[in-house]
Amino acid sequence: MTSSKREAGDPPSTPPNKKAAKSDRSTSLEATAERQKRGLSSSSRLSDRPTPPFSLNHEQQSEGGTPQKQRASHASSKGNLTLSNSEIRTERNAEAKACVEQSLVPDTPVARIVRPRDNGLSEFVSNVAARVCERLEAFITSAEQNNEYTALKEWVSGQKMVSERALYPCISAFSSCVSQQIDTVHKELVSTSTDNNNDNISSHSRSRVLLPAEMPDSNPDGSDDHTRVDIALINISRMNEGSDAVYIYPGKPDYKNVAAIVEIKHRSGKEKDALAQLYTYNRNLYTNQANRRFTWGFTICGTVAHACVFSSDNIFMSKSMDVSITTGRSDLVAMLVDMAYCEEDQLGYDPTIRLDDHGNAAEIDVYDRVTNKKHTLGILKTIMRATRSFGRHTRCFLCRDDVLEENVVVKDAWAHSKRRTDSVSQQEKEKDTDLRDEVVFMQRIKDRLAGRDDLKGTFASIVHGGAVHIARQHSTLEDNTDTAFGELVPHAPNQCEFRVHRRITMKPECVPLQNIESVDQLVVVVADVMAAHTAIATECGILHRDISVNNMLFTKLPDNTVRGVLIDFDCAKDMADDDFSTRPERTGTYPYMSISNLANSNVKRTQLDDWESLIYVLCWLGTTGINLNDEKRFNPNDQLPISDWQDNDPKRVARAKCFALSTLNNFVTNILNGFLDIEGYAEL
Repeated sequence: MTSSKREAGDPPSTPPNKKAAKSDRSTSLEATAERQKRGLSSSSRLSDRPTPPFSLNHEQQSEGGTPQKQRASHASSKGNLTLSNSEIRTERNAEAKACVEQSLVPDTPVARIVRPRDNGLSEFVSNVAARVCERLEAFITSAEQNNEYTALKEWVSGQKMVSERALYPCISAFSSCVSQQIDTVHKELVSTSTDNNNDNISSHSRSRVLLPAEMPDSNPDGSDDHTRVDIALINISRMNEGSDAVYIYPGKPDYKNVAAIVEIKHRSGKEKDALAQLYTYNRNLYTNQANRRFTWGFTICGTVAHACVFSSDNIFMSKSMDVSITTGRSDLVAMLVDMAYCEEDQLGYDPTIRLDDHGNAAEIDVYDRVTNKKHTLGILKTIMRATRSFGRHTRCFLCRDDVLEENVVVKDAWAHSKRRTDSVSQQEKEKDTDLRDEVVFMQRIKDRLAGRDDLKGTFASIVHGGAVHIARQHSTLEDNTDTAFGELVPHAPNQCEFRVHRRITMKPECVPLQNIESVDQLVVVVADVMAAHTAIATECGILHRDISVNNMLFTKLPDNTVRGVLIDFDCAKDMADDDFSTRPERTGTYPYMSISNLANSNVKRTQLDDWESLIYVLCWLGTTGINLNDEKRFNPNDQLPISDWQDNDPKRVARAKCFALSTLNNFVTNILNGFLDIEGYAEL
């Protein structure tokens, strides 16, 4: 592999001695121990390494204008094996603070997102909110002592500000009181309308109840870490009727039924700190809720509340709602009332994915952009969960297609798009209008490689695909940035990346690479994947740009042989796209990205970048284990030099790779000597 842009980072042309590769890690571990004796940390040991022959700017952004986020994935994922839990938490917190600084859009009308769309219901809800406010104000100004809601008075009067813990019962009491009053007022209005034969009002129903969990400051079920949330608002589809009605959710919260999280600070001016914590919690909401499109949260600093909407790229924050004054309380009550009556999609849920009684994905709708038909599939299991707070929120489901009479995989993701609608003419579709559309890419690959029997089954083949459509009153609309966030988008014209919520049905059914049985099988899989990669680039004009462990899967044939499968064209680019050569983007996953890609340099991306990524994939697998069984032999406490490839700073990752690949000796010492001492790994 030769290229002028890689002079300092080219791998050695002479193959290393196999014995050196199979030796234990003593050389690299001794070097690490010596550095630790001298007091050098993982980051400081990079300082004496050669500087790459290009300028690296840590503030540069990844594809789509949002910060590259590498540590947000699940703590047990393959890419996090070299890190301890404390390191993962530290880097997640640093990422959260950076994203708040770069992606916050303050003073936006987020309340409009949950305003009921039906005019008649909207008028009814406004009446409910007004009456709830009247009752709340009467209670606050009265001398009445209600043991259940006394804490509410203490909060709005500015008392109980000594600590966050002291505010928990106050804010829970406010939420519980509002929920109870909504229920009471609703019943009164419906009863009155029935007596007056007003069918329009009596037909209005309350969609849900948002109740504070009984256990504040707790770690909800479904979390992949031990972080505790201050207050979780639980989404209850309907209230218990009669005298048994409750206005607080009993027991410990579960991320599966959390509608929004409230983060509390007892002092004013701490909104950004609170937002950073909400950002870290949101990852668990996406992971546990297969039907979550975007999330809600509340920050409360002293007596000042803000409502927040977290999209794939931005944090939209409302204006201040100070509960110590009447107007602030009214604004907060009105929003809580709207959230009780609005449609599910307005709270960020996806009505095209239905859940079972246990909160697991059970059924999914897939729309075909060419035929404009909807296909409903039963979900057999969730293959991949969304694990990040920002980004595409990619999910994959194994489904049963009764028409094909076989299992298929459905991929769901919020992908970047270069146009503002998926409703284009047939002629435009045939011209591949959107050069960022994975559906278009996969259809082109399927058509152009149809005659390549040697490549059959080595790449994901599309069955159906298109934008998700969500019902809105008497019509359906494409689910995208504009339709989901409406009036919020103009408040951040330079920050809101346009995304389309797309869904693709594909085959064959594949197995993750971590289930490979041997190095020999891995070699076969890699050969198949890169053969497909080459054909897709040369015959279809599409460059994949994200060769990684997660995007190389395999199928097992009846004779127990394997076939590698290349998947995921979300980051792919049409090689004919003018922007492809003039505005390269940093895409991919840090441990596997090419040095030039990490630099976000102005050198055109080529197939060599993806081949370079393959080298890093093999190095990573050799160090951490090619499968789940071998991973148990890897000790993250070894602090091997390859751990630097996990750094959140692309500059440091690039420097680490340059150093490791600069000479044969460096490559053997820093990489090959770190390979697991398992049979077959020397050949790898």
